[in-house]
Parts: sequence; C-alpha cells; structure tokens
Amino acid sequence: MIRKFIESMRELKYIIFTFLAILAMGYSSLGQDEIRGGRINHRDHFFDQGQESLESGDYEEAIKHFNRSLGFDAYHLESYYLRGLAKENVGDDEGALTDYNIILHLNNEHLEALFARGLLYFNMGKLEFAKSDFRKMLITPMRETNAIFFRIANFESGVSGVMTMNSKEAEVHNYLGLTLNRLSKNDSALIHFSKAIALNGVDPNYFVNRGLLYEELDNNEAARQDYESALAIEPGNGLATYNLVRLSDDNRSIELYDDLIESGPEFGEPYAQRGLAKYNVGDFRGALNDYNKAIEIDNKDHESFLNRGLVKEKLRDFSGAFKDYSKAIQLNTQFAKAYLNRGNILTKESHYERAIEDYDQAIALEPNSAIAYYNRGVASYTLKDKEKACSDVKMALN
Repeated sequence: MIRKFIESMRELKYIIFTFLAILAMGYSSLGQDEIRGGRINHRDHFFDQGQESLESGDYEEAIKHFNRSLGFDAYHLESYYLRGLAKENVGDDEGALTDYNIILHLNNEHLEALFARGLLYFNMGKLEFAKSDFRKMLITPMRETNAIFFRIANFESGVSGVMTMNSKEAEVHNYLGLTLNRLSKNDSALIHFSKAIALNGVDPNYFVNRGLLYEELDNNEAARQDYESALAIEPGNGLATYNLVRLSDDNRSIELYDDLIESGPEFGEPYAQRGLAKYNVGDFRGALNDYNKAIEIDNKDHESFLNRGLVKEKLRDFSGAFKDYSKAIQLNTQFAKAYLNRGNILTKESHYERAIEDYDQAIALEPNSAIAYYNRGVASYTLKDKEKACSDVKMALN
C-alpha cells in the first residue's frame, strides 16, 4: 500500500499561480504603443478583475474577465498567460495550450509561458514536447521580471515554496530530470537532478526525485542518502520518510513512523505500517495497538484487518483473528490471503470441512498458491481423504 501511495505521489506536478506583482514586467505587449486612452483603461480594468478572480480561486469568472480584456487589446500577452492558468484550473488543457502558443508565437522568449507550456505538456504526457520546452528555457536569455510563481505539490496542501524566473534554472533541470526519467533516459535524468541539487541544494524534492531514480538504477545506498538529505532539510517531508522506510530495517522504520505519526496523526496508513514493522520485530502488543488505531481511522482497509488478524493469531486470540479475516473478506471478496488465513484458523479449531471451503476459495483466486494446496491437503488427510490429500501435496510441491 505504501508503494501505491508513493507512486501516486511520485510525479511532482506543480500548479502555477501568479503573485499580484506580475504586472511589473520588463517588456511591453506587442501593439501597446498603438493603443491609447480608454481602450487601455478598459483593458487594464478587466485584467485587474481577472487577476483578482484568479487569485481567489474563481477561475470561470477570471476567464470571463480576461476574455473582455483581450477584447480591448488582442496583443496583451499577460491576459493570455493568466487566462491559460485559469483554463488549466478548470480542466481545459487544450484551451490553456492554445493561449500559451499564442504568446510564444508573438514572443518566443516569454519564459513564463514557455515554462507553463512545458509543465502542461509534462502533465498531459506529451513528454518530447515538454523536454523541448524545458531545454529551450535553459538557453533562453533572462530578462528582468518580478514574476513570482507559487508551487503547490499535488500531494500536499498549501504553498510548498516560491520560485522567481530569475531562479528558475534549478527547477527546469528538475523537470527535465522527471521528463527524461519517464522517457526511460535515466542516465540523462540523473545528470539533470544532480544539476538541480547543485544549483539549489535546499529543496528536499530534488533529493527525493533523485533518490527514486537511484532506486530504479539499483543503487539503494545512494537513494537512502538522498532521502536522508531531504529529511535533514525538511524533517517532516512525507515522501522522503515513506521512501526511506522502504529501504530501512524494521527498527529504523519504527523511528521514522514515530516522526511521521507525530506530524500527521490523523492518517491511518503510518499506524498500519508501523504496526507491520513492530510485528516483524516481535512487538505484537505494540503492533495490535497500531492496527487498532489504523482501523479506527480507516475501517475500510481490508489489508489492516488481515494484518491485525495475523497479530491476534500470534497473541493466541483465534476468535478475534477469525473475525478480522472475515471482515477482510467482507471488504474484498477477492482477497485470497484472507481466505487462506481464515482456513488456517478453522483448521486449528478442527473445523476441517469449513477450512477446506476457504482453501478452495483461496486456490480459485490464486491457483499457484502452494501453501493453500498444502494446507488443504493436510485438512483432507485429517478427514481421511488420502487420495485428495496426496494430490494436493503433489500440487504444492510442483
């Protein structure tokens, strides 16, 4: 389950917002010299309203205002840019892409639009286009700008940092690394992640991204060092903690989960995983307490009920284990492990016919489960069905 969580968190897709100061740009929109008087005033009026709506999260209203702004000045690049951001936030990726393309057609060195388009291509899975935009950013001359970009990671709440276009190089290398990684060009991706860290060694996300890449390259020790570096920068970094846990022994994992639970006690998954680590080191009472807490927070997780059943078996609470396995099956009727373990409880309590029914279900769901065949064979032998027992034991050996 941690792997699913990590994978779901792995791609750092930033939503780009713009601070009120972005109008203090160091360039002019094309055609601006020809526009005078009232048209400029009307354009600016609707642009300001659009910007206010964008920052308040009313993206549909922002788009309407930017449409009216562009009605007075069809060459106003900032209106296209912010309208593109608003369109992204309402799910109109193609519309946003059109706005960024218009800007770059009129000014191919508009870094904000180039970066936004690269991010959009990345999130749309158009990786070759994203790679091209990010690489172009690295060779495009910088200009004076006061634009400030707020970065919000998709697995967090709230602003995770800020970036100005004058300090964009590290972030571009980071995104080039992510893009190349998804294109399976891992050696090149490693170069760009390392460059991002060299330029900005205080961003924990860069270390996490490189750590994940090191794992793909089977260099777990380097990955572990990067996760440790991320945690040294930001002790509560969830991605670094979850990834480091996977590479640590159980005692170290328990320490990491202690920190994670302290920073976010409202989530059930860390309790469940700490419970598993405690189970592995023989702390069954501690594991039981953690699984109780995990289930209290999330009583729909069939894995937690299965694992709590295993803990209860170790504590000789067979009745409690049977109930947990049954609950796991209720939550997921295709859960072969729960049928197998419930069958084991029934065997221990001499209910062999019912145990065989559960083993039948486990084998139907996982035909290559050697232990299910073996345990069914033992139950059949106890019932003096030696032919069936012999057949099952042979299947288990195969």
